[in-house]
Amino acid sequence: MNHNSRLICIGTFVFMTMLVTEGVIAYSGGAPDSFTGAPGQGNCQTCHTNGSGDGALHIMLPASYLLSQTLTVTVELEDPGQWQWGFELTALDASGVKAGSFTITDPTHTQLSTNPPSFPDYVKQTSAGTYNGTADGPVTWEFLWNAPEDPAGPVTFYAAANASQNIGSPSGFNYVAQTTIAPRVAEVPAMSSAGLALLTALMIAVGILFVNYKVQPK
Repeated sequence: MNHNSRLICIGTFVFMTMLVTEGVIAYSGGAPDSFTGAPGQGNCQTCHTNGSGDGALHIMLPASYLLSQTLTVTVELEDPGQWQWGFELTALDASGVKAGSFTITDPTHTQLSTNPPSFPDYVKQTSAGTYNGTADGPVTWEFLWNAPEDPAGPVTFYAAANASQNIGSPSGFNYVAQTTIAPRVAEVPAMSSAGLALLTALMIAVGILFVNYKVQPK
């Protein structure tokens, strides 16, 4: 192999190594869309080869929602022996259509991938949101979900997560979780005893007036 051919081979090897490395490390800043474990989607194991470990992934939010209500969503991940973390989450109705919208309240640790109306949106960690060096966990990510303005029925939140000793590598342990919340009707405030007494008095007064009117001579 001549000198020029050797240089080309070395250059090609370095370039391909940079591409592969960048492609892997890029996931530390948030995985591609559609990797939440929702129906028809992949999860972290698509890229991170280990199975699940001894940890746990939780999606924490109220059990029900009102139309147009804003709820706080907390994603929690833990795994003994790991110290770098990542996740991705979406919310879908029973038909698999995007339900509601998300608002990022901690842009240092979370980011939002928005898509056209017919496609889901995704919340995921940032590079700082991997909490590199936080051993064992739990680590948490928090953001807001804005419920639909129109009836959407039950909404399911799907999340996939990876706990690793280096989330920029294909190793680590993978977890999936899902939580379904149901819509509820707004509660009518209970009437106070004073209000109930006033309503009763008004009804009696109306009844007396009605009786007096009926017995008046024609």
